[in-house]
Amino acid sequence: MHGSELDTSLLLYLAPEVVHMDRAQDFVLPERQRTRYLRTSAGSLPKRSPGSLGRPSIATREKGERLYKMIYDRVATRVLGVPVP
Repeated sequence: MHGSELDTSLLLYLAPEVVHMDRAQDFVLPERQRTRYLRTSAGSLPKRSPGSLGRPSIATREKGERLYKMIYDRVATRVLGVPVP
């Protein structure tokens, strides 16, 4: 199962051995359905989904690295009170 672009990018950076990009399938809902899905999803994927929601096919390790560093910086600053250089 793949996540969206961000989930997949993060895993490509942290644990690339568990990501099978050859299996990534995009599943983009039209805006109206996406709004309805977000209100009622309760953590489940739409029935037609191949195991993803979004565009995992455009995920990259570089995006994952940028995302990880952003998360790390925010945690360090907000939780630990340590500004990141």
